[in-house]
Amino acid sequence: MMNVNILNDLIKGISEQIPLVNSYYTVSPYESWNVQEVKYGSVSFVITKVNTRETTTTYDATIYYADRLVEDNSNRDSVHSDAATVIQTIVGALNNADEYLNVSYPVAITLFEQDFADKLAGGYAQMSIS
Repeated sequence: MMNVNILNDLIKGISEQIPLVNSYYTVSPYESWNVQEVKYGSVSFVITKVNTRETTTTYDATIYYADRLVEDNSNRDSVHSDAATVIQTIVGALNNADEYLNVSYPVAITLFEQDFADKLAGGYAQMSIS
């Protein structure tokens, strides 16, 4: 049976195989990105709700990817593209990881720019994993 720790380990393992990812967090991006020591090309995976029915557990979660913007924001489009690529890669790998694991589709990616400890760009997607 898939529990939170196994799911986190699975997503961390997938993330570590993606060259664009330099760090992985299981806390809110507000916590992880508000420290100067963060390594960008960063994934944060946050479970927002757990629902168990009979033999199925469903995790509602949000996955984030962000990277630092340069001072003139000239890398915004490439960071947004990287975010979409990373999130799609993780979701695809999750669906292929186990025949009993199911990620809700379609996963819509929302792009963002925001100031944390640094000015970042990236994307996030909300999903259900059963």
